[in-house]
Amino acid sequence: MNKDIKDIKHDFNHDIHELETSKNKLLNVDKKNKKISNLNILNIKNSILSEAVLDVMIQLGVMKIKIQDLLQIIPGTILYLNKLNYDILDIFINDVLIAQGELVKLKDRYGIRVIKIFKSRH
Repeated sequence: MNKDIKDIKHDFNHDIHELETSKNKLLNVDKKNKKISNLNILNIKNSILSEAVLDVMIQLGVMKIKIQDLLQIIPGTILYLNKLNYDILDIFINDVLIAQGELVKLKDRYGIRVIKIFKSRH
């Protein structure tokens, strides 16, 4: 019975190694620096990752509020945000700031025109 468990463990470790190798090839990982050096967009477009769904959030601004003030909010209350310039909006994917853009109106809807893409975390 112990041999069976050892075989299962060996197979599992082998599968994990193969998955890690595939991921590193897909992402072109720089092993010396242990970071993604050049994300290979072509490989991602042709992989199952291209079907992944990510949350995109456009942030107009933020504010902090005391609970006592929060409890007093009624319809018509104005909440003051931290940004003065609303021309530049932050664009997040899965809570990571990846770009900035400007608000545009398209007929009866709004959109964001991307004006800056960040290459590293901000």
